Amino acid sequence: MVCIYKPKKGKERAFQSLLLKHWPHMASLGLMSRTRPRVWKCKEHGGRTVYLEILEWRDAYAVREAHGTPEVFELWGPMGEMLEERTFYDGVELSERVRARS
Repeated sequence: MVCIYKPKKGKERAFQSLLLKHWPHMASLGLMSRTRPRVWKCKEHGGRTVYLEILEWRDAYAVREAHGTPEVFELWGPMGEMLEERTFYDGVELSERVRARS
């Protein structure tokens, strides 16, 4: 899964602190694969901070399980409060996921 996070202005440090806890927290709940995530701190044009996280769920059912687990929202709730609206670049929103076949 690829996640793009755009923290609100002034929330970058606090968000980064929570983001670094994201995978360990989710892994402790048995929801993630053993593959450690990749996390990048990036700058958009204009200097805005954006974080990119690539992670792997344990399996196809884990994402559904996560959305029903209160302990997940103990972290996702505060993370979400620090983020701008979820949009892709230049106002293009992610509306569907396409599964690539090998």
